Amino acid sequence: MAIGSREFQKWGAATAVMAVLVVFVGPSIIGPESIAGSKNVLTTARMIPLPVNGPESMDWDPRGEGPYVGATDGHILKWRGEDLGWVEFAHSTPHRGNCSRTKVEPACGRPLGLSFEKKTGDLYFCDGYLGIMKVGADGGLAEKVVDVVEGQKIIVIRYDKKTKEGKVVMDRLHFPNGLALSKDGSFVLSCEVPTQLVHRYWVKGPKAGTRNIFAKLPGYADNIRRTETGDFWVALHSKKTPFSRFSLMHPWIGKFFMKTLKMELLVFLFEGGKPHAGAVKLCGETGEVLEILEDSEGKNMKFISEVQERDGKLWFGSVFLPSIWVLDRR
Repeated sequence: MAIGSREFQKWGAATAVMAVLVVFVGPSIIGPESIAGSKNVLTTARMIPLPVNGPESMDWDPRGEGPYVGATDGHILKWRGEDLGWVEFAHSTPHRGNCSRTKVEPACGRPLGLSFEKKTGDLYFCDGYLGIMKVGADGGLAEKVVDVVEGQKIIVIRYDKKTKEGKVVMDRLHFPNGLALSKDGSFVLSCEVPTQLVHRYWVKGPKAGTRNIFAKLPGYADNIRRTETGDFWVALHSKKTPFSRFSLMHPWIGKFFMKTLKMELLVFLFEGGKPHAGAVKLCGETGEVLEILEDSEGKNMKFISEVQERDGKLWFGSVFLPSIWVLDRR
């Protein structure tokens, strides 16, 4: 739907009014909705700072070392423990001169979701600018695996390492985020942000090649990760807010806000003027919500992008902040 000049002026005025209301009234009218049955326990998680922003995703190598995280400046860092801290492991591109620790530079790449292949020790990751990348067990400069499949980029694909060909398995998704394979390998899940849905694509079995809805989330998802027992954790970048509901009513409304509002204000409004953290655990068999954890006021944790459960601990990444968190549940 096209927006004429008169309509654009009206929306521009409305945006200005909204900005004024945010400054003077703030979260009292745009705040996030509460989630029934959630536990506000993320305030007790331990923070581990990084020298760079945006550890959006993490994983451990086949030896159990790590975690490894992708960062805003295009590097992948490895955690060596309290004594050694973070060390550089790999990078997306050889262009390192203008890379910023706080601001994304396309020439430097932006590692997002990452996962080790346990047999080979290779680390695969999705770079926001370059596509699917791979780096060997010794780290260093990553190589491109695939970027465009069947003329599309924002999709879910299946890549054959032998033929080096990709195949689209899920398309027509609005802002798909995260990818997780079931414990038995029978299906793969991906989150659709605007609809708060988790989609399931059947890889094998009698339903192979088909897809259905696996779960409905109480907020807007980032990454999804499988647990050791076969359940799934979904990181909620934000709960539902009046602004998010309104901006997602129609694609052109959201596009208008993205063009007219600064990113800082857009994120502030989407978070309801109160950055916070949320995580949802889903049953691996039924998709039922098993548990919801929060830092509802954002006192300790906010802008989380991933949750990993490992040895009785929950690890959390952040798409914006220079830190990860660990919550010991033993």
